[in-house]
Amino acid sequence: MDLFNVWNWIKKLKLSDRQIAMNGTESALFSILNICREGYVSPTQLIWISSALEALYDTLKGQISRTLVDRIELFLGIPENGKKKFKKKIREFYNLRSRFVHGELEIAHPMYKNILDEKFSDYETQLLENCDFGLSIVIATLQKMIKNKWTCINFKEQYFGN
Repeated sequence: MDLFNVWNWIKKLKLSDRQIAMNGTESALFSILNICREGYVSPTQLIWISSALEALYDTLKGQISRTLVDRIELFLGIPENGKKKFKKKIREFYNLRSRFVHGELEIAHPMYKNILDEKFSDYETQLLENCDFGLSIVIATLQKMIKNKWTCINFKEQYFGN
């Protein structure tokens, strides 16, 4: 992406002195900044990424995964032959996030050393793959918004009858 276009888009958001996000786009950007502050992958990044996704795609409280899948497929144009795999990856991401939030995910010692526990490598790989997947959606969404010079995305379900 052209740096000039990205910079103009960021200036359009008027974030220079804001410390509290005022909309979904700002929430997503601030979530990314929080991820960048961490020196290694951790389960908390699942929360920051899901927060960014839900803010960008303005998800409904009770139907997060379904709404996200539908809106991401629509906005990013997931090809028909990739939709099944995409839905599965979203379910995996949100399952891992839910396991963390509800106390079901194994928690690594903060001073971990993978040479001490061979299970740690699989744990870290699972976190990395899911965080990479979720963050790639956030970044692709922001890139498309920048290319279109949009500062937010609005969704509207429509119903027509005759």
